[in-house]
Amino acid sequence: MLREREAGMMSAYVFVWTKVGRGKMLAQQIAKLPGVKLADCCWGRPDVVVFAEVTDAKALDGLVVGGIAKVRDVEATETHLVLAS
Repeated sequence: MLREREAGMMSAYVFVWTKVGRGKMLAQQIAKLPGVKLADCCWGRPDVVVFAEVTDAKALDGLVVGGIAKVRDVEATETHLVLAS
């Protein structure tokens, strides 16, 4: 997916593993978090793929560690920074 980022923004894909059968509901919850641009439930693993745009690394940490990872039934996350698009 080619996207044009806003100046000064940091983009990342966050892969989310959930408890069985919880992907769709968790994608809907995660989509409401500030900085999340897209949260899709997927068939297979990971269960949810999130695209996020935030101002800096501290905001990304807050989103992933302080937000996504704390959603009930999230088992694990893996974050990939977008270097260029």
